[in-house]
Amino acid sequence: MITTLPPQPMAIEYVVNTPFCKKTDYTNCVDFLKEQIASAVFPSVKNQICLLSCLEDNWDGYGAARLSEEVVRNTYKFVDAAKRLGYCPMSADDVYATPYGTVVLEYKSDAGLVSIEIGKTKIGFFTDFVCETERNHHSNGIVTGFRNVPERLRKNLAKL
Repeated sequence: MITTLPPQPMAIEYVVNTPFCKKTDYTNCVDFLKEQIASAVFPSVKNQICLLSCLEDNWDGYGAARLSEEVVRNTYKFVDAAKRLGYCPMSADDVYATPYGTVVLEYKSDAGLVSIEIGKTKIGFFTDFVCETERNHHSNGIVTGFRNVPERLRKNLAKL
């Protein structure tokens, strides 16, 4: 008797090995280490986006909308643009779907949090910085092509 399992979304994990002896243009060790961590985490973040794209309508049992192809594409574009600037979510757990059919990316450090919501045409965000003297910001939506990180958002990510 042959048993078949129900179809499962496929996630492919990549391991990125960059030798530490590689000649770099980094001005300090911290920048080099941040790049190494982002390079190792980045593929799992992309895998998480792929898994989220497989969610169906009502995936939470409360009527949640599935992610449209447009939102998934926009999320990939934005993650690539943010990584070019040196920003990557800390883990795949920092990437999740909302019941509204959008994707949230959380960027964290000891300085606080920048939470970004990716939709069909806009990026929304809010900050939660730890330092009381640091002013928090939010945006209900910035129209963008998702291939670049909007200046207002870039300034807040730089505070992490």
